Amino acid sequence: MKKYLAALVWISLFVSQQLSAGESSTQIYASELEIKDPEQYGFIGLVGGYLDLEQSLQAEAIYFPRTESKGVAGIRAGIQTNVWRTMFTAESNFESYQAFLIEADRTVVAGLMEGKGRIYLGVSGGWIKFYGDRTSIYEDVLVDFEDYGYAYGGNVGFMYFLSDQVDLSLEYRYLFTSSSCSLEDLQGFNVALHYFF
Repeated sequence: MKKYLAALVWISLFVSQQLSAGESSTQIYASELEIKDPEQYGFIGLVGGYLDLEQSLQAEAIYFPRTESKGVAGIRAGIQTNVWRTMFTAESNFESYQAFLIEADRTVVAGLMEGKGRIYLGVSGGWIKFYGDRTSIYEDVLVDFEDYGYAYGGNVGFMYFLSDQVDLSLEYRYLFTSSSCSLEDLQGFNVALHYFF
């Protein structure tokens, strides 16, 4: 068996030398390698949409509908490559909800609509505040409430490049909340405009 292996090694060395005898060397040395970082773009943006705020059972002593749909608006900033995007979003409905979220997503389908459209999947997480005043169901009085917690979940969306420096994103997001918050989950659609610099 050792003779066969030795013969096989010798033959492969001989053949490789013969194939490369008449050609200039194409060997690449480690010092010649250049590893480039993917091109990154910083961006800022405006986001707006609506959220369904679903009440958890622990907040039933304060009356408000089980699910409320609220319009939200916010600003965001981040960094994007040709595949990945990471951003920070601050949003509010200026009435009872505020959030600061960190979001990351990845392009899963590219080249749509003459190369200008992409579909992406991502994750979101961050801090939320739910506050306001509601009528107590036990007494006809207004009760102030203020809850803090965190939210986490996922998003899916479609991005379309309007120009080399502006894109439009349509996104659906679903977030779960921590048990410390009287909201059970948040879900809804957003529309965002991003400017690259």
